[in-house]
Amino acid sequence: MHDNLITLALKLVFEQNDSTQDQDEQAELRCAVRCAYYALFHMLSRQCADFFAGEDPSQRSRPAWVQAYRGLQHGTVRSRCGNSNFINRFPLEIRFFAEKFVQLQKARHSADYDPEARFVLESVLTTIDDAASAMAAFMTVSEKDRRAFVVYVTAPLPR
Repeated sequence: MHDNLITLALKLVFEQNDSTQDQDEQAELRCAVRCAYYALFHMLSRQCADFFAGEDPSQRSRPAWVQAYRGLQHGTVRSRCGNSNFINRFPLEIRFFAEKFVQLQKARHSADYDPEARFVLESVLTTIDDAASAMAAFMTVSEKDRRAFVVYVTAPLPR
């Protein structure tokens, strides 16, 4: 799903025609920002579900996988990604993912909740590229580190 969201974001940006009204263009740019953020979120949700319920559909409970997928909390992930005391323990690629997660969530909040926010094509393209780069970087680290990050963003922190 996350790759499809990046594709959709790019489609929204590049399929605008010259006769598009400014309001329509802003709506498409806002949707593209949302898609970029949700690509990151859904990729991480899938990592969580695969970790907790299993990657192989024939070897896992579908309801458990869906529950693990849906259990990821936007605010918790943002908070954990912004916690430098813990996030700095992860490899650079995961720190990059965490940084982009926080940035893209802020952009998505502007797209969703700020009626006066104006989006520019170039910055939206950068946002989409950031999402794709963050996902690619995340997938380059070891499975051990990806699993550790999944636990970090889902489980309570030790006292």
